[in-house]
Amino acid sequence: MIPTFLALAPFAFVAASLVLSIVLFCSLKAEFGRMKKQAEQDRWHWQRTTRDLRLQFHQLRQQVEDLEQKQPTETHIPPSPVRPSLNLSRRSQILRLAKRGERPEQIAAALGLPSNEVELLLKLHHASMQTSARAIPASA
Repeated sequence: MIPTFLALAPFAFVAASLVLSIVLFCSLKAEFGRMKKQAEQDRWHWQRTTRDLRLQFHQLRQQVEDLEQKQPTETHIPPSPVRPSLNLSRRSQILRLAKRGERPEQIAAALGLPSNEVELLLKLHHASMQTSARAIPASA
């Protein structure tokens, strides 16, 4: 009986392998079916989302076109004017007025600048003049 069993062992092994292969094949087929169903649901979801977004985009575009056509004049706020920067000509004007004896408040009012900017420029100018006076020897 043992020799018969040993003789049938390869056939039993092949039969078990075949059964296992069939089970694996069926489980893979079922898994692929689930994946296909999930992919189809995802595709429908993204199509629906894309359609909704396109509809919202077209509505927003229409609203923008409507607003551009109306061109409301009452609600249009003009941009605030840009304050002039302290360029070289302003600096020279400040220094010229200071040499005449004008006070920083008067210079600021005349040029339309904040008084603290005028005072700062005058302080910096005086400091630089003192530094340059020290740097130049008296014999020169």
